[in-house]
Amino acid sequence: MSAAAEPLREAGWPEAEAARALPFLPAFEAVVAGFPGSAGTELLRTLRYVADPAMGLRNLIRYLEAVPDRKIVVHGFLENTEYRHLVFSLFSFSQYLSDIIVEAPERLAQMFRTTALRREKSAEDYVLQLQGQTAALDWKAFRTAVQAYKRRELLRIGLRDLGEFAREDVLLRELAHLADAIVRVVYDRVVADLSEKHGEPSGAEGLAPALCVYAMGKHGSEELNFSSDVDLVFVYGCEGETEGAADAEGRRVRRISNHQFFTTAAARIVETVNEPWEGRRLYRVDTRLRPDGAAGPLAISFAAFAAYLERQGRTFEQVAWLRSRSIAGPEELSARFDEVIGKFVFRAEGRGALAQEVAALKRRIDHELLSPEDRTRDIKRGTGGIREIEFIVALHQLAHGVTDQSLRIRGTIASLDALAEKGLLPKEDAVPLRRAYFFFRRIEHTLQMMHEEQTHRLPVDLAELADLALRCGWADPAAFAELLDSERAFVHARFRHYFASGEGDPEAMGLLDYLAMGKEPAGAARDQLVRAGLDSPDALRALRELVGGTSTYAPSARGGKHIERMIPAVLAAGPRIPDPPAGVRALAQLLAEWKGASMFVELFADHPKVLAMLLRALGTGPLLPRLVLAHPEWMDDLLAGTGLVPEYEGAVRVSGEWQTAKLRFTREDALRRLRLWRQREQCLMGIAELEGTSTTAEVAEKRARLAESVLDSVVDLLRETSEVPAGRWCLFGMGGFGAGELPAVGDLDLVFVAEDDPASAFVPFVAELVRIVSEQASPGALWPVDLRLRPDGATGPLAVSAERVRRYYAREAGTWEFIALLKARPVAGNLAWGAERLAEWRGEWAARMPGREELRREIRDMRARTQAASKLPRTALFDLKRGVGGLWDIDFALAWLRLSDGDAGTPETHFGATVAELAARGRLGSEQAAALLSHSALLRTIQSMVRLLRESAEDYYPEKPAPQEVLARAVSGQLDAGQAAPAAMMARMRRMRALHEELLAT
Repeated sequence: MSAAAEPLREAGWPEAEAARALPFLPAFEAVVAGFPGSAGTELLRTLRYVADPAMGLRNLIRYLEAVPDRKIVVHGFLENTEYRHLVFSLFSFSQYLSDIIVEAPERLAQMFRTTALRREKSAEDYVLQLQGQTAALDWKAFRTAVQAYKRRELLRIGLRDLGEFAREDVLLRELAHLADAIVRVVYDRVVADLSEKHGEPSGAEGLAPALCVYAMGKHGSEELNFSSDVDLVFVYGCEGETEGAADAEGRRVRRISNHQFFTTAAARIVETVNEPWEGRRLYRVDTRLRPDGAAGPLAISFAAFAAYLERQGRTFEQVAWLRSRSIAGPEELSARFDEVIGKFVFRAEGRGALAQEVAALKRRIDHELLSPEDRTRDIKRGTGGIREIEFIVALHQLAHGVTDQSLRIRGTIASLDALAEKGLLPKEDAVPLRRAYFFFRRIEHTLQMMHEEQTHRLPVDLAELADLALRCGWADPAAFAELLDSERAFVHARFRHYFASGEGDPEAMGLLDYLAMGKEPAGAARDQLVRAGLDSPDALRALRELVGGTSTYAPSARGGKHIERMIPAVLAAGPRIPDPPAGVRALAQLLAEWKGASMFVELFADHPKVLAMLLRALGTGPLLPRLVLAHPEWMDDLLAGTGLVPEYEGAVRVSGEWQTAKLRFTREDALRRLRLWRQREQCLMGIAELEGTSTTAEVAEKRARLAESVLDSVVDLLRETSEVPAGRWCLFGMGGFGAGELPAVGDLDLVFVAEDDPASAFVPFVAELVRIVSEQASPGALWPVDLRLRPDGATGPLAVSAERVRRYYAREAGTWEFIALLKARPVAGNLAWGAERLAEWRGEWAARMPGREELRREIRDMRARTQAASKLPRTALFDLKRGVGGLWDIDFALAWLRLSDGDAGTPETHFGATVAELAARGRLGSEQAAALLSHSALLRTIQSMVRLLRESAEDYYPEKPAPQEVLARAVSGQLDAGQAAPAAMMARMRRMRALHEELLAT
């Protein structure tokens, strides 16, 4: 030891402790300068015997630097040995309490000038003191004063603990009563403020229109930790309305419902107690034990509360309400609530399964911890810890309290004693369990007093464990550790005896256990998830939400049973969900956001096919999940099969709905409904295609007819407002829309032609039509529109005269434009007139057709250019539309067969009908026709699912295995396994390219 440490050596400090304290020694010598030389040595000698001498020295220095008159304080320490030892012990025991002393040094002297350290305070004592100190304060000063009062009382209780002025159970009770008082004075202030603003609540149900606050858990059982959450539940007497406050003229104003009044009061109480004020909070508040958990209302009426407990209350809630206690509100009202609670907690129903259900609850709590190491460290939830004692006591109380009302008591120790006295728990178990409970609570108390942290974990480091032992009163750390191990082993042995389960074998646990526990599944449970494609972390999180609930949805007892039946159906559906994790995530979100979630859970459990259908839709994103989640009202359509059978026609339904809407609603509201109906049909068609109840080709045709219905509705609207000029006109569909086979996520290619020349009178009408159809208004655009296929392209007028179009095709149009014209058809306006014009324009082909070889060369060149223009992203393997053997190989081959015969004037546009017609004329052999139909169906199905999965007009087959697997599951409703595999696809496309060349050579 260095010369600088001589004062510590003289005081008898061991070398290791002296080395830790040496940096503080100069400051200590400065604060005791001027006192007799023995004063410093005497103080250091006392510090030598505290739990942490270096920490004690540092806090003593801070305190002496903060006091206004150091001489009086030091003199007091030297004169009173008991006082000195107690204060120095606190300086070495709790940094939090030391900080309370340093911030207001007068607090320490106040404690020792009265009998405060030797007297237990009741909740009423605390309330009277708090009310006296805060009654005249404004809100801000009130909050500051309550904070200061709590810190002062925690210091008093801490000194009572260190001075051994009270037993452990008394200290726990005082901590609970302090929390009671703080909640009650906040309650009084909040209710008074609201009553002044809105008047007193009133009601006529025979129950007081007032709010009761229930403390739960250790707070409810009057065994609160030094640093603990307070679990609160808010219940009120009856529905009704406040009387209102009188305005300047004496009228009653600002009336609100009782529910709003009490919910607001509860929220303000929670905020005041829980939210930090001046850097500190009073208590962490947890309200999740209320009916329906975080999803339920913050305050609930007597009638709703009683109905919930009767119909939905679960075993874990019986355990929770066993320790409940009213701490604020009228006693006569809380007595009515206590009666309901007692009937629920001590009900005869289900007594035979209590042990298994409580054991499962404890097992799940065990596995909430992060690792096996944590389970040995946690003195509360770990193996052989406080929670196992509480569950042993709870099990016996729930079982015997049904017939013996004397057992309906709250505290763990009081209940343990009562059970032992009646012989319901053998004394050879009860006495050691009582001893272990006090021992564990002493450890928990000590851990939390250091920094007012909510911790229950034993230190791993041997030096830290030895320090904990010393703080708990054991000079021999080895004896402390041996006793701790022995007590935990006994508690765990008794737990296993009473529950005949212990923790359970992790490898033998079912998937539901793992999910409820939040533990990583293993063994057969893991295999189940792998087969379902649900073994990813995000899928597991979603499954856990389904089983355990979310912040807004918590399954009831009945709902929990349905969930247990539903999970196997989810796993069975997994292999056919395009993206299983996304589907399950969306399902969990659906239950969290939809009202009536419990009803849907029961429905899904009873009808796994419906659940599988929904999961496939939710796992094909982002379009379908977004629509389903946003519109729970569509569930009736899904469940009734609407849109899932070929006979259903969405275009007809929308047309009928429009005729009603335009008469009942304003223009904008009618349009909003039209947009919504279009989304609904899009959703239903997508699900029908996924399920295979309609083929991709059938859905494409339905989609085209729906688009026509939408256009008709918009034209109808414009006619009603006289925005359509006089004269004949027609709107022509081009591309896929013109062919009557509109793909998913596709534009409407449109050309508007009017009889008049010039057609400029129609330009405002066309502009308004396109604006209404394509604008991004709530809840989304009706349809994207593309007008670039009109004569003169994007630079030409929106409305073109029929004569201008005729001249264009007679003099200017190239071969590619006649190819485009093959897929044109009238879709809105004067359809008969439009059909005549279309036949006229197509008739120009015969006069302008180049020679066969030149035509063949042009078509080959066009196909080569379109293929070359396809720029594959790095994530793509090939292009379904423009690539080798893609859809355009089929289109260009059919265009060659039609144009080379000079039949551009044929009215047929539909792909299947075109193939049939060409086969009938001998231009296609039967095998060629079959190959074209088969390959087109394959490509269009894959293309449609690619677009649904990406919500984009992309036509790229994915390169990576993972998105390929998602795509394969998406098309499984239409295609056999393996048809969409990359090797099979590429082979098919090479064969199609060969057929394309073969047809162009004819």
